[in-house]
Amino acid sequence: MANRNSWREKQSFMSVWLFSLLIVILFIACRDVYQDYKNTGEWTLNLGVWIIVPVLLYFIFSRLYTTIDDKGIEISFVPFAWRKRWNWDSIANIEVRKYDLIEFGGWGYRVGRNGVAYTCKGGYGIQMELRNGKKVLIGTQKQDEVDEFIKEIINSNV
Repeated sequence: MANRNSWREKQSFMSVWLFSLLIVILFIACRDVYQDYKNTGEWTLNLGVWIIVPVLLYFIFSRLYTTIDDKGIEISFVPFAWRKRWNWDSIANIEVRKYDLIEFGGWGYRVGRNGVAYTCKGGYGIQMELRNGKKVLIGTQKQDEVDEFIKEIINSNV
């Protein structure tokens, strides 16, 4: 979503294939719980249920919000109550680029040899090289839209 002054994007980790995979694993774990009940007469939760339910809830409720305006770029990760902002004067270079999942070792908050990444899914991101030499990548699902908006902001500040 963009207007004259800002651009916003809300991303989720959840995708159809991930949701399907987690539901299948949950079904198998619940089936095992039921089999235990049939054999022992007692309801017990196995390790699979204890692991998959929090993971499923994490993926359902996690969001990455990105806001770009004339002051800079801000992200926030939900359900974690934290924000990060980079002002334009702290950014030396910026571009929208394609990246490999392997480059940062997965999605989410990642720290690697190529810098820090904040991603949910996909293969495009806003790559920033900061004036202090650090590199930051913010994932995006709207690469063309954000690229155009960043160019507008940069050209209006020149």
